[in-house]
Amino acid sequence: MPKFMLQVRSNQDTDLVDAGILLSGNALYPSSQGARVSFAGGKPATTQGPFPTDSVISGYWIIQTNDLQEALDWASKAPLKDGAAVEVRQILGADDF
Repeated sequence: MPKFMLQVRSNQDTDLVDAGILLSGNALYPSSQGARVSFAGGKPATTQGPFPTDSVISGYWIIQTNDLQEALDWASKAPLKDGAAVEVRQILGADDF
């Protein structure tokens, strides 16, 4: 990750911490240094990276907000370049089963 992006990401992390909502977050190594295990016919198959850039996750934040709209508002502030996206989903808890 370019140095300027590390600073931008650090600033976003600081904002989330200051708001008291950041539970966890990290950047991930490039997909070229990873692998996937997929399943078909009941058997696992391993594929080494890299993977197409439209199907990789480069990092994550886990935040605790009051509702989906608040999470979307924070996601809208993410320091990402054109073409990037943030996926927002709720984490299942024990009460959800």
